[in-house]
Amino acid sequence: MFKKKRGIRLSYYKQGLVYFLCANFHSLPKSYRDLICKLCVDVGGADSDALFALLTKPEFSVSGISIKFYVSEKKLYNLREKFYLEFWERIFK
Repeated sequence: MFKKKRGIRLSYYKQGLVYFLCANFHSLPKSYRDLICKLCVDVGGADSDALFALLTKPEFSVSGISIKFYVSEKKLYNLREKFYLEFWERIFK
C-alpha cells in the first residue's frame, strides 16, 4: 500500500507514480530498469545498493535495509527524497 512520504516535496500522485514504477522494477522494460539503476548510482554513490533495495523492495523495512547495508536510516530517507525529486526532474520535465 502506498502512503505519501512527508519529507518529499512532490504531490501524492507524483510520489505514487515513482513509487509504483520502482516497486514493479522487474516488470519494467529494460530502458526503465537501466534508468532506475543509473539514477540510484548517481544519487546514492557508495550507498546505491541500499537505495536500490529501499526503492525496489517495498516489503523490506528501512531499518532492515539500514542494518543490512550499514547505512543510517536518516541517510536512506534523504537518499530516497533526492531520488524521487531527481527521477521526476529527469523523466517528466
